Amino acid sequence: MYTEWIRPRVASAEILGLRRASSVNGRVIDAAAPASPTKMRSVVSSSPQESLSELDGGPPRPLSGNSAWSLLQRGIDLSPNGPALVVAHQQGDHLQGLVGRSAPSADCLTWSYMQLMRGTARLGSVFERHQVQPRSTVLHLIPSCSEWALLVWVAALKCYTTAGLPQALLEPASEAELRRYLKILAPSCIVVESECEVARMDELRDQSQQPFLGLCMGQLTTPRRGWLSFGGIAEESWAGDENVMEANPVSDSLDRIVLTAFTSGTSGEPKCVQKSVRALLAATRTQSRTANHEKPINIPATAVISSNTLTLAHGLIYLCWHNAGLLVIPSGEFSAEATLHAIEKHKISLVGYMPWAIRAIVRHPEFSQEKIKFLRHVFITGTLATAAELAELQQAIPGGFVYPMWGMSEATGVLGWSVYPKKAPTHLGVPSCGTAMPGARIRVVDEDGRVVRRGVAGELHVGGDVVFDKYVGIIPERDTFYENESGRWFRTGDAAVLDDAGHVYILGRVQDAIKCAGLWLHPATMENTLIEHFKEEVRVTGVPSADGGEQPYAVFETTDVAKDVAASDVNSLVRAIGPDYRIDGVVCLEQLGMSKFPKTLSRVALRVCRRNGRKARDPDNGNGCCIRRLYRTVLLQAGDPAANMLYRASRDETRQAPKNDDTSIFYALPLLLVYYGG
Repeated sequence: MYTEWIRPRVASAEILGLRRASSVNGRVIDAAAPASPTKMRSVVSSSPQESLSELDGGPPRPLSGNSAWSLLQRGIDLSPNGPALVVAHQQGDHLQGLVGRSAPSADCLTWSYMQLMRGTARLGSVFERHQVQPRSTVLHLIPSCSEWALLVWVAALKCYTTAGLPQALLEPASEAELRRYLKILAPSCIVVESECEVARMDELRDQSQQPFLGLCMGQLTTPRRGWLSFGGIAEESWAGDENVMEANPVSDSLDRIVLTAFTSGTSGEPKCVQKSVRALLAATRTQSRTANHEKPINIPATAVISSNTLTLAHGLIYLCWHNAGLLVIPSGEFSAEATLHAIEKHKISLVGYMPWAIRAIVRHPEFSQEKIKFLRHVFITGTLATAAELAELQQAIPGGFVYPMWGMSEATGVLGWSVYPKKAPTHLGVPSCGTAMPGARIRVVDEDGRVVRRGVAGELHVGGDVVFDKYVGIIPERDTFYENESGRWFRTGDAAVLDDAGHVYILGRVQDAIKCAGLWLHPATMENTLIEHFKEEVRVTGVPSADGGEQPYAVFETTDVAKDVAASDVNSLVRAIGPDYRIDGVVCLEQLGMSKFPKTLSRVALRVCRRNGRKARDPDNGNGCCIRRLYRTVLLQAGDPAANMLYRASRDETRQAPKNDDTSIFYALPLLLVYYGG
């Protein structure tokens, strides 16, 4: 079923996934782009419908209930005494006064579904006692742990909205950002890790907001109004209900907001995304891939290794618990060593995160295929992965399927696989993210709002119940959403190709395409060619050129271009893709004062730098200050604890960058990357 679609090579920009552009007054624009905002309209075409880049995933699978709690209740019903949660970095007796005693043999925190339900009912009664009303927002700034898991369950039971922010926002340098988020979210409950963070939060939050409940993972040595510790709650007397306490769910609504999450900020200011109960139910049922409500799919163990602020983590835990699986949290923040140990010890079958994290696991000194023999599904998300990167990981994990998953916060669950392929099909070096799932609709559209032919690149638009409801705190561009006879659509901003077999290939962000010589080049295709040839990490970015366009530059991790290979040879390799592809310059990390790419967001770093290169050269903008702030925002949303260190450490150094040099982008690169190079 999943054979690779092969199209004969055609030396045409359209087939190669390129878009013609023109330069006006030194600015590259689409040749066909309208002067006013795009108006979406129905497609009128003489081509047969099946040749157009539109796809309907079919009717949605029936919802398994009408509440978030119903997803968790199914896990309880299927396996009440089965293992539900393992937290490798917490003690086996942690919070046992709240959930009950675990088996004596447990050498780390291990809770059953019944224990989770008991702890949820008891903690939920504390929320009610402090008058936290249904539909209130519960904000957490804590690492992945048992307390976080309990918060998700309590929110489902009592109809609260959960929201997560990285702990790095509690740093003094991030005060303005945190205040903005607090204003947007207006939480009735805030959860932090330590007593010093309690004091910090009391300084920032709106003290007039009542009612309010603050929860601290650590002990509170000094009483504070409205604040409790988890330890103190666990030590309360729960006399009369030692065995179980009824979990009485609040009446829910499909339109209730179940999750508020912030996007990564790679396309600008991070956006506050709200997802409804309907979207959660639809995505969970779609990914469950089973029509039988009584029997779970085989998810024996799932590891959550991503930041708990991401929609990815939220979706995984509901998918796992809905199917009575075991959720394993190897560490509070990502650790390759802890994850590898957890995969072996707990026989984890499913894991997924960004490419850098999966590479860190398979490249760890203690890695062996014996240790991962139970691993069956490894998905790559969060950023674009090339076919060459995917092949490296698949070779290291021969017993499992390695595949990309389109992880846009606004539309998780639109794309996926009904049957996992042994090898993901590819298009010009980009692996497919699957096809439209049941209940989802997709279309690929050109600059004029017309649906393009199959095999032609355009912007991906999506629709269906799994698509998010709205942004909060911002007014979206007026054509972000639109409606036609098929329903409501969301413009993703991602460039994509839909092939004749229905496979979707994400080429990158539309705005991140390199505008070169009247064409729009997507970096992933060139990166794949160079990675396959040089067997190392390579990133391609655009450097602003004197004519108002951009020059494609290749950044090598280890190859010393001056010694090992000529720039013309690199260009020849890229030219083999098609006559419109090119590389105008090469640089290696050693020239940037680095020895390796950073562990996080290297592609994002390059793109943020490129998009803001002109601002960095503007002395009125502090010569790099805007880049530093933008990248720090990106890293904060990814949960990177070093984000504020970057801001402070680069404050003085950015002033050294030349102000009128077209290649000054590479002066900014080391300032943004060196602190993440290890």
